[in-house]
Amino acid sequence: MSLQKAYEVVVIGAGIQGLSAAYNLALAGTSRVVVVETRDRPGLGSSGRSGSMLMKSRENRPKIELSLYSYNRFMNFIDEFDEELTFRRTGFLSAVPPARAARYAEEHQIRLDLGVPSEKLTHDQMKDLAPALLVDDLEFGIYCPDDGEIDAAQILAAYHRRGHQLGVEYLFSERAIGISIRGGRVDSVATTKRRIPCHWVVNAAGADAAAVASWVKLPLPVDNRRRSLYFGDVREPRGLGTVMVEDAEIEWYYRWLGESRVLVGMGLEPNVKEMDGPNLAYLPEVRRAAARRVPSLVDFMPTGGASGIRSLTPDILPIVGPVEQVAGYINSCGWGGEGIMHSPAGGSLVADWINGTQTIAIDRQLFLLSRFGKLEPATRRTEK
Repeated sequence: MSLQKAYEVVVIGAGIQGLSAAYNLALAGTSRVVVVETRDRPGLGSSGRSGSMLMKSRENRPKIELSLYSYNRFMNFIDEFDEELTFRRTGFLSAVPPARAARYAEEHQIRLDLGVPSEKLTHDQMKDLAPALLVDDLEFGIYCPDDGEIDAAQILAAYHRRGHQLGVEYLFSERAIGISIRGGRVDSVATTKRRIPCHWVVNAAGADAAAVASWVKLPLPVDNRRRSLYFGDVREPRGLGTVMVEDAEIEWYYRWLGESRVLVGMGLEPNVKEMDGPNLAYLPEVRRAAARRVPSLVDFMPTGGASGIRSLTPDILPIVGPVEQVAGYINSCGWGGEGIMHSPAGGSLVADWINGTQTIAIDRQLFLLSRFGKLEPATRRTEK
């Protein structure tokens, strides 16, 4: 294994958060940034298997603050990337049953307090937005008109392109296999082809983040769950409405795409991997969910799809920032399937930690690994 030139920062993973971290570091003036990625191009993990929503309506104050920062920055996409953001403002409706009413009422109030245009809807108002929706067993609906659909591929390409223009280097088809520590600080990253001396390493490895953290004996309390997405055709598209709708109890959702086309998503399957193509084995569960909420979607015919991994933490907040145990090591993981919509905030937080700045007005201490207290050391692994 050959010794290569030294870098200031090595980012492990070229998913959306890794690309954003590298881009934001370079934008802030950090030189000698390199991204190491196992696959042969960026975004081939879960970032490329996203439902691709941009949302203000999140579950708690820290996530809403991440969303508001990211949303506002996306609205200035053309100023950063010299192209218009592909964004279709659909609105997002949560269909809330009695068992979830208290939680969603509290979230609704938090959103209002933070300036999110959240609306509490009656049965009739929900039917106005989505006539095909069954509402008799629901308590109410929570609706945000500002939420909408974005293009994950466009955002991935923009970060990659602008990062390259700013001097970021990318090592594709090269797997990171270890992190070397000297004197309590990151010294280098080993890959399948070389050893890369560096001052900082960013763990943006997505579903593989826990394995990367184990190289420095750090436990990460993340639970990888698979969500399946299906693109398909529906016989009766009338009544679906243009709004994106979720069943708040079972995390099933749909979005009408025009004409007879629809996107349906569902799932928290454990101990599984990403998939190309629709997950037909899980389709019966999806159809059962449709039967209880939108019967006209029961017989939709899948024409494509994919399944990505959501890395979930116990408090549903991401893990971002340094750790006490190893100087020079930065986490950016546990994004819970929201890496695309929160990519501006995630990249900015990483850049701020490394540069000792604060350009994002969010309490970044909330996202540190240390919030979980003492965890058992992770078993060291040799490969990502």
